[in-house]
Amino acid sequence: MRTLKRYSLVWRLLTIVGTAFVVTTLAVFLLLNHLVRHEVQDSGREVYARRLETLVRTLEYEAARPGATELSTLQAVSAIHPTDPADSIFPFVLDAAGAVLVHPSIPVGELAQQLLKTSGDADVWVVTAVCESWNWTVGFQVPRDLLGADADRIGGQMALAWAGVALLVAAILAAVLRRETRPLLDLADAASAMASGNLQPDVHVDHPGEIGTLARGFVDMRNAINRQLGDLRESESRYRQIFDAMADALLLLDQDGTIVAANPRAAAAYGWSLPQLVGRPVASLLRENDRELAQALRSPPADRPLSLSGVTCDRESHELETEIGAVRLAFQGTPHALVILRIVAEQRQLERQLLQSQKLESVGRLAGGIAHDFNNLLTPVLGYTEMLMDNELLDAEARSDLAAIRRAGERARNLARQLLAFSKRQVLEMQDIDLGRTLMDFEPILRRTLREDIELVLKPDGGDHRVRADISQIEQILMNLAINAMDAMPDGGRIEIETEFRALTGEQLSSADPELGPGDYVGLVVRDTGHGVPPAIFDHIVEPFFTTKDAGKGTGLGLATVHGIVQQHGGQIAIRNRDGGGCEVTILLPCLPAVSATGDVPDESVAEVARGAGEVVVLVEDDDMVRELVERLLTKHGYAVRSFATGDACLEALVADPDPADVLLTDVVMPGLNGPELRDQLHEAGLLLPALFMSGYTGDTLLRRGLADARADFLQKPILPEQLLRKLSHMLKSSGTAGA
Repeated sequence: MRTLKRYSLVWRLLTIVGTAFVVTTLAVFLLLNHLVRHEVQDSGREVYARRLETLVRTLEYEAARPGATELSTLQAVSAIHPTDPADSIFPFVLDAAGAVLVHPSIPVGELAQQLLKTSGDADVWVVTAVCESWNWTVGFQVPRDLLGADADRIGGQMALAWAGVALLVAAILAAVLRRETRPLLDLADAASAMASGNLQPDVHVDHPGEIGTLARGFVDMRNAINRQLGDLRESESRYRQIFDAMADALLLLDQDGTIVAANPRAAAAYGWSLPQLVGRPVASLLRENDRELAQALRSPPADRPLSLSGVTCDRESHELETEIGAVRLAFQGTPHALVILRIVAEQRQLERQLLQSQKLESVGRLAGGIAHDFNNLLTPVLGYTEMLMDNELLDAEARSDLAAIRRAGERARNLARQLLAFSKRQVLEMQDIDLGRTLMDFEPILRRTLREDIELVLKPDGGDHRVRADISQIEQILMNLAINAMDAMPDGGRIEIETEFRALTGEQLSSADPELGPGDYVGLVVRDTGHGVPPAIFDHIVEPFFTTKDAGKGTGLGLATVHGIVQQHGGQIAIRNRDGGGCEVTILLPCLPAVSATGDVPDESVAEVARGAGEVVVLVEDDDMVRELVERLLTKHGYAVRSFATGDACLEALVADPDPADVLLTDVVMPGLNGPELRDQLHEAGLLLPALFMSGYTGDTLLRRGLADARADFLQKPILPEQLLRKLSHMLKSSGTAGA
């Protein structure tokens, strides 16, 4: 940048002015020196010409004296001007023939014609005159350097003066040049610094002219560039964050197909770190010899995005089903391709899970509806059977037939409960239980259920880790899983059931159910040594009515029921084939944070069923057969009954005639007002009746009302007479109206 001054206008002008000054003054100096030298030499010649005239007059005077001779006349010359050879300026005398009469270095009598040639010797100047008295030639021989000595001295002084003036002018021009070009050099240095990456160069230019204006413009430009670069950095950071945060794998390719940038998702999907991935050819992520796809990714169409499905490969050469998109763009002034890779294996799995969930939900609704109607049908079957068996006049054969009907009804009831468990519509009797103790208490039933060629090994956890669960549903899980394991081992085998405590973190749950959060869990693990689950049916094993058993040997509700119960308890179930053979089912249930002290559940089956004493039961049931059965049962056992087919009819009648009424016995799901809504509106009307709910299928009604755990005021259909009478007696005693 220092050469900038050589191209500046100021430098050029000053160079021209300086050169003109030097040339002009030098020409003037040379001219003056020539004139001075000429003038000084002329002045010296005049001096010696006058001296010669004086000498000639003296000779003429001596010659004119009486008795004068040539010798006496020559002696006068010697007296006036000695002829010492050491003297460089001396007179000489020649006779008419050119012979030397007087000369300090030439012998007398020798001819010296050369002395008369004034132009013959460039170093000597000769001036002559004639002494007419003796016809002599008289002259002076003067070295020319003596004639120009004064001229040289004056010329030297003039040269010194010229050099001084030239140096002074040069100094002035240099100062002017520095003053005018220094700001330009500062600006050039600042521009060079900016080009080198220093975007905040110091610019101190205080100049009143155009350069000052240029400097202020440069500063404004620098500030504007910094603002724009700041905006660009912010924009780049923002887009980089978006690039890195994308859920899809992103690759930026150059024209050769080399990866120049990638996001963390791409590195994670293909098993490389980002530094390892950048710089690799995109072909390394494709199947071998898949040149067409590599070429398509390097050069996508310019007029539209590229979209296709293909197969990519991770670091271990595992093939990944991938949806691929690519678009052409300009990056750093050259064409590049942005490639978007979406690994669809997980998406396909999620889609299958969603489809399975939707399928199970639809079947669950159907199963719940069937169970509801089934329970309504079973209620009069079991109820009338119990009432008939109370008849002491029946013979043994009739009583045996009724017992068979009751056993069939109970089997049908258990099937309905399985449907409700699968659909997660049953109301749970939740309590704090020790899963290990429950397992050991249920061992005798399991051993009686399994074949003799099945070895049962129980491994309860030694810790007191409790869960909030319905103990009957946990026993249902144990029974279903044990039977499934036994059926998978037709030639005998081993079943291990163990409980264990697990503290799970977010990383451990990354592949589990997303609804299962980090925390403490109690695991129930069931292992067998059977043939395992064929991979082809893994996606169907929890579907209702799906079974691999022969016709008549299974309902296909075993694992579906277990799945429904676990989901309703807020847990997670996982099924996998073991490496050594067999299957392993793991169930995780949330562990209670602290041990809750609970007493034993009272066994109501041993309590005596009390009869009513005229208490009024308001019965609301939309099913005619169930309503007639319950009305007959209550009337037979000493209760007064006011029955209604709908909640609206009951509300209207009780508001008009509230007395007498002691307890409300109502179905949950009915046309118009449902059971909880009827209870609430009666309370709003001032009729604070204790309410006992019953239903074969609650749907979400009790859950929305917060009654899912209120087993004390709920009866699950099909209702047995003994259960209904005991529950009513307990409620009336609690409310203080029994026997009133």
